[in-house]
Amino acid sequence: MQYLGLLTLFLLLPAMADTVADGNEGDNASVEVYLAALAEAQSSAGAFDENIADIYTGLGNAFLQERNFDKARDAYHRGMHIERVNKGLYDLAQVPYLQRLREVAKAQDDWRAAADYQQQSYSIQQRNFEKGDSTLSSALLDLVDVHLAAYSQIRGFKDGYRHLEKAYAIGISQLIDHLPDPGEQLDDYLALRERSVVMNYEMALLNTNANEQVPTFVNRSGRSDENDYKNLANYYLNGRQDLIRMIEVLEAHGDDPVRVAKAYTDLADWYLLFNKTNSAMKQYRLAYQTGSNHAASEPQITAMFANPVILPRYGLQGAARSKQKTHRLHYSVTVSKYGKAQAITLMQDSEGIPVSSLRRGRAYLRTVRFRPYWVDNEPTRKENHQVLVYVK
Repeated sequence: MQYLGLLTLFLLLPAMADTVADGNEGDNASVEVYLAALAEAQSSAGAFDENIADIYTGLGNAFLQERNFDKARDAYHRGMHIERVNKGLYDLAQVPYLQRLREVAKAQDDWRAAADYQQQSYSIQQRNFEKGDSTLSSALLDLVDVHLAAYSQIRGFKDGYRHLEKAYAIGISQLIDHLPDPGEQLDDYLALRERSVVMNYEMALLNTNANEQVPTFVNRSGRSDENDYKNLANYYLNGRQDLIRMIEVLEAHGDDPVRVAKAYTDLADWYLLFNKTNSAMKQYRLAYQTGSNHAASEPQITAMFANPVILPRYGLQGAARSKQKTHRLHYSVTVSKYGKAQAITLMQDSEGIPVSSLRRGRAYLRTVRFRPYWVDNEPTRKENHQVLVYVK
């Protein structure tokens, strides 16, 4: 089987969705104000009075506004310790502190600590909520997202691979087990399935370009086997299964034809990325026909196919790499009706751009797949399609 026209080139990643909060909205008190309040409270009520935990929260937020991450972390730790002393080791009052500590660690690029804080948060919530509860599902999703964000930041290094491995291990051992009832929590259900798709795609991408020495992982059967790490069929089938199930659930429990059409489109994109062109065209056609069957939604659905886009449209959320060390290349291409770039033409002066960068840009466009352009429910050749590529 031929798999994935996947990239080995430098590409820009989308900006991270999670950022460190600048404290509570409207909380503009200075560090000095909180330090004074803290000294007074400790003097009158003792060091472990539970109300002092709130002061430490405000102090941490104030330090965070000054981007003094070390002192913010220390304040949050002290507040959390007071909560633990007063309410017990597994009380939910610790969760907001752990979430703040996670964000501080992410801001400092300490991804191991960020994952540890989220793991602690999830473990506490496991003791307080039943399996299938939306709060527990969200906490597990956050844990997967931390590992995926870490991988997006430090991919190419052993620690990065380990984060992807951990995310995938969570996905195959816990994520599916915590799927909520789609009839009651449709959005949560879809979010968990979508993460599974992303993880399987990233595992396939990693292994397509992997060196001989790669880390091991635990597969769906629970067995650790280095050879299975390169079994792309597993990732293809697992991702396809998630996407098909999302379509079935949306058709059974949803009432939005646009979402159904997008689910068909996502499955079609998946097929195309794995060079299953005929299967992809079938799913694209079903997506397009969904618009024809729902007149009110037709403009939104047909807009999905109005402009060829480079696949995949799902992937990691990571911080964009600096454009200062890259070259911005403007190309015109003809996109075939099966989503391949042809007639690749550079639309700018190449003076000052290294030949190696120009080669990488063209090689990238020859490798990627585009979502095809559709007219009247048929894939159509698109000429003079403008594309911007950033390469080293």
